[in-house]
Amino acid sequence: MALEGRWGRSPLSRMRDAAKTHQLFLILIVSIVVALAISCLSLLTSMKVSWPNAEAWQDYSLAYVQQADYLKSGFLPYANYFYAYPPPFLYVLTAFSFIPGAWGTAVPLVAASALMVIPVFLVGKRVFGDRVAVTAAALTIIAPMSLFYSDYLWLNPSLTTLFLVLSIYYVLEGRLDLSALLMALSIGFKQTALFALPIVLIYLSRKTSRRAAQRYLLLVTAIALLYSLPWIIACTKLYLFSFFRVPYQFWASTSEPNGYYFGLGFPGQAPPLTGTYAATLQGIESVWNQFAAPNSASSLSLSTAVLLFPSASNSSYLSAELIMNFVLLFGYLLLLLGVRRLDRFDEPALIRYVMYGLLLLFALYPIYKYYVVGVIPFLALFSQNRRSVFAFFGFNVALLVVPRIAPPFLVLGLFLWMTRKDIGFSHISNLLRPARKRITA
Repeated sequence: MALEGRWGRSPLSRMRDAAKTHQLFLILIVSIVVALAISCLSLLTSMKVSWPNAEAWQDYSLAYVQQADYLKSGFLPYANYFYAYPPPFLYVLTAFSFIPGAWGTAVPLVAASALMVIPVFLVGKRVFGDRVAVTAAALTIIAPMSLFYSDYLWLNPSLTTLFLVLSIYYVLEGRLDLSALLMALSIGFKQTALFALPIVLIYLSRKTSRRAAQRYLLLVTAIALLYSLPWIIACTKLYLFSFFRVPYQFWASTSEPNGYYFGLGFPGQAPPLTGTYAATLQGIESVWNQFAAPNSASSLSLSTAVLLFPSASNSSYLSAELIMNFVLLFGYLLLLLGVRRLDRFDEPALIRYVMYGLLLLFALYPIYKYYVVGVIPFLALFSQNRRSVFAFFGFNVALLVVPRIAPPFLVLGLFLWMTRKDIGFSHISNLLRPARKRITA
């Protein structure tokens, strides 16, 4: 150690670092080869390889490519047609759509999937050590969910997840401005990353200072406002409805042209833009029921369970979904309260609670199976022994093959199992004890 302090790092230390860099390079090469191989299979089979309950949505060709083409043709998202995500995702798709061929628009999606191993490896190495880093990177490469939905079907979680994990890595490294930029872009690719932001802010206020957390929030907000401002000015209500995923029953209050507005709003089964139907709840449901799975009034959520009852109606489903949104909000607030009261909010706890937040979102909010790809890297980081590796693959395969009604219950079960020590019933009771005392006082 004295020799290193006087003469710099020892040759042995430099050799170890070089070996680790070489190791990451080899892992990255493998990841790129696997992603390219699956993507070539996608082209050769025209994305037709599937099985019952796989939810092999054709969003790439029926939504992403069309949306990029419409933007190039002068049609504006939010204002002229329904678009479910913030604008950076569409900007990236449109930029790569100029590449000739059917695969051009998919380049950033596949690239993000292949590059995911870099932040996963770096976070794993920093927080858990070399062995966990290699295991997590390998699991990220071969996770069945990622292979099918990101590399084969070219769906959207890869970009937002890559930038989210990168953002968390730079939080751990103390490069907060860069982390804030990456966090804002992650939210810009898909709003699910919003559920990580409050947990990161609590971590910063605990580990650095409240001022650092405030600066971080200010930067994220400023960048998000920068890419949102043109659309807020141009079509305020429609943009905010899309960004915050306002339930469709409230869209009836909009007065926008409806001949094609919702045409691209139903993932995987876009009706033609020449269709005419009322921009009302009933019109939206009729289009959804025409193209989606039988007896499904909306995207997949725990609320869908009410449709199993013979006397269930669309109104009962919508009531259940509204209740579920309140449960999600309450559950997430409890999660944040638990984070604030942690005795030791260290680096593993930050990663663990970000994972909890995403699992809670995917369990209680209407989703499609492919959304859960966003939590796969975090699950990989906590697959640290043989039993957890088997559980990781079991969860991936189960999610791919179970019927449409089951995934929210599967994700909720995983959430409850993984949080059983951190957020058990006794822990929730302790969190609520101060509120009970104030009520009874």
